[in-house]
Amino acid sequence: MSDEEAKTRTHRMFDAWNTHDIEQVLSMYTPDFYFVDPTTNEPVVGHDGLRHYAEVMFHTFPDARFEVTEVIVEGPKEVANWLFKGTQLGSFMHRPATGRAVQFRGIDWVEFEGDLVRRNITYYDTGLILERLGLS
Repeated sequence: MSDEEAKTRTHRMFDAWNTHDIEQVLSMYTPDFYFVDPTTNEPVVGHDGLRHYAEVMFHTFPDARFEVTEVIVEGPKEVANWLFKGTQLGSFMHRPATGRAVQFRGIDWVEFEGDLVRRNITYYDTGLILERLGLS
């Protein structure tokens, strides 16, 4: 698989999130998927955990959109730089909805098994998000 073909895996993953269709999101991940996010106390594991995570995210940011700005490929592992945009209409990190729009940058470290995501570790600055939402 060429680097360009591999990069489309990451773009497809973020495109699925941008549809807000949870079944489409789940179709991008292995059943034993493992995910670490700065807003969760524990890793998100498997489709049940991912379904709950997606439901909360889409409730909190119903207009959530990711824009992938760069993808670096190293075999089955990829790193994606992205820009998130969304309006906080639900609770975020146990803080009330503000109705404010926010945008921030983050990085996903993704490991694929074929075309499906097996492991994903996400990095972004939650303190900055809380500040931009007026919640800090």
